[in-house]
Amino acid sequence: MCSDGKNSNSVSFGLGVLLGAGAGFFLSTKKGRKLVKQAWKQIEPYVDDAVDTAKEEFEEVKGKAKIKAEEFKQKAGELRSQAEVRMRTFQERAESLKTRAEGTLDDVEDKAEELKKQAEIFRSKAEDFKLKAEDEVDRRVSQIKDLADEKLPPSLKKPVKRTFFKGV
Repeated sequence: MCSDGKNSNSVSFGLGVLLGAGAGFFLSTKKGRKLVKQAWKQIEPYVDDAVDTAKEEFEEVKGKAKIKAEEFKQKAGELRSQAEVRMRTFQERAESLKTRAEGTLDDVEDKAEELKKQAEIFRSKAEDFKLKAEDEVDRRVSQIKDLADEKLPPSLKKPVKRTFFKGV
């Protein structure tokens, strides 16, 4: 039973070689080249249309990606501004507390130290948030580029070589 499968594969391979050789021979003849040239003339407008459509879609996706990237950058800027306002507000409150607590020096020093730590934590969180927002923007832009690459036909991903039709 195993030998039947091997024989079948050998026969299939042999037929493939013969058909390929026959097709290659036919296409290298004057009549074959003429047939290829005629076929190309018929499909060339469709290929050109497909390339044009793919380019247009790519530009559209690229434009949308730029818009989204700008939206994410703007949102990150807004969040940063909000964080800065909150930081200033927090610092103003810290100063107010410090001024009111002048009566007890030890309490003032302890509270000021605590407020500094909270401010640093807040600043650190704001910085982390900013970095995460920037990473999210980069990730989304990459996803959009990947999506654009998936939708592009292979002919736009690398140069098309028409060496098969040389001399026709």
